[in-house]
Amino acid sequence: MGVNSFSDMTEEEFVKERLGPGIKLPGRKTSGPKKALQSRVPIGDDGLPIINDENDSTEYVFDPYGPIPANKNWYEEGFVTRPYDQGGCGSCWAFSAAATLESLALISGNEPTGKLQEYSVQQLMDCDTQNFVCDGGWMYEAYEYVKVHGINLKSKYNAYNASASSCDRPSVALDWHFKNTGMEEDDGMTNEEMKRRIMQQPMGAAIFAPGILMSYKDGIVTDAYLHCSRESFAVNHGITVVGFG
Repeated sequence: MGVNSFSDMTEEEFVKERLGPGIKLPGRKTSGPKKALQSRVPIGDDGLPIINDENDSTEYVFDPYGPIPANKNWYEEGFVTRPYDQGGCGSCWAFSAAATLESLALISGNEPTGKLQEYSVQQLMDCDTQNFVCDGGWMYEAYEYVKVHGINLKSKYNAYNASASSCDRPSVALDWHFKNTGMEEDDGMTNEEMKRRIMQQPMGAAIFAPGILMSYKDGIVTDAYLHCSRESFAVNHGITVVGFG
């Protein structure tokens, strides 16, 4: 913990100016029933996912029913792009969706360039009409949008401007780069269940962000201090979980 750019804010100011509505839960728009499992890593003949570390020529197969490793860090392994500042806009849902799709594409072997790429957050804000731009949203709806329309590279769409713009539909139709084949929304997972999911790919999650996160400087904050998933706290921020340890 330490002094950061939020240290002179009250918790109320932090929520209003930096989170906004963030994650829309009660009464959010829905585009239909929950779909089947999101496309993940390649599956071997034995039905287990195959994961290849770009720094290791040895093929690694994670057993989803076996022991969970002590740690996992997709960012250090080169499968997650750098974090960004969303500014005074409740667009966390779009950043979380884009980041998880970037990782999914590379891990699954479906990234056309074969290298980690940055996808367009602004496209999701402009074109995903089931979410609410800076007034919050839900990663689930963004995945549904990308499944149908695809997502562009960041370099092929308008730059992020922390506000709504007109959807550049011709660009999306012509330049879309990646589509997921589905998704899965899971509520109330245990830590062990989350770790098993994260062993397959980074995942989007919703947390309660005020409090100790306002004073975050570096390192790992444990749930004993963060209390980010207490039932008494309504989630208000979308993030990307890239590992554990």
